[in-house]
Amino acid sequence: MSLVRWDLISKEGPALSFAAGCVVNNALYVHGGLTARGSTEPSGRLYSMDLSSRVWTVLTTPGSPTLSHHVATGSHDGRYLLLIGGWDGRVRLSDIHCYDIAATRWCDVKTTGFAVGAGLSSHTVTWLSENTALVIGREGSLRTQRRS
Repeated sequence: MSLVRWDLISKEGPALSFAAGCVVNNALYVHGGLTARGSTEPSGRLYSMDLSSRVWTVLTTPGSPTLSHHVATGSHDGRYLLLIGGWDGRVRLSDIHCYDIAATRWCDVKTTGFAVGAGLSSHTVTWLSENTALVIGREGSLRTQRRS
């Protein structure tokens, strides 16, 4: 007996693997990922699906990072979509990218305290408070990189 019931809400949407997604306000946001089997070049596309109308929209704008194997999370106030870590096709990154949902543009984020060169993939992000997020997990070592 299953205690969880899953309902398919859309058969449409982006065909991606290793993309990042999260719900902010009443929309599902999906970013990046790989668009073809065997590809090592991540996408920089950003999509949203309004959860009421179930309509998908392409939101890709200049400055959109090309990433796969990253994490997406929304800010507590529902204004920002944050992308953390991931793979850019060459190396693992620990960067944080910020998309301003209200202004529909990418914005700069300045951070401190994370080891330089310690990229992230296969990780998770959990909000501890309004301004503090815990990042846990990491695939590989500093010198481990994917080979094609």
